[in-house]
Amino acid sequence: MRTLVQPDLVVDITDQMDTKLKMLGCHESQRQWLDETQGLDDYLESMRQSGAEVARISGQSGWEYAEGFRQHSHVGFSACDRNLLAEVLGEVLVACVQRRS
Repeated sequence: MRTLVQPDLVVDITDQMDTKLKMLGCHESQRQWLDETQGLDDYLESMRQSGAEVARISGQSGWEYAEGFRQHSHVGFSACDRNLLAEVLGEVLVACVQRRS
């Protein structure tokens, strides 16, 4: 637990962070649950910090906040020769430069 999962793909969310914070802030039950189960009273600040850390990991200059993903393609659900996320997200998506060991 508490080991950073290295993402395969990283998406720039710098322009969406304020909206994300406002939306998550509307969920009082989320704050209460995180405080009671994990001792995270300030979950909005925790989200901001984790987004900043993923942006740092991405190695992309100008990215203040990012979200990381691990791509898992089930056999039969996607073509091996296509990266659908890259096609849809374009320049806000990068393959993470730091690989897992």
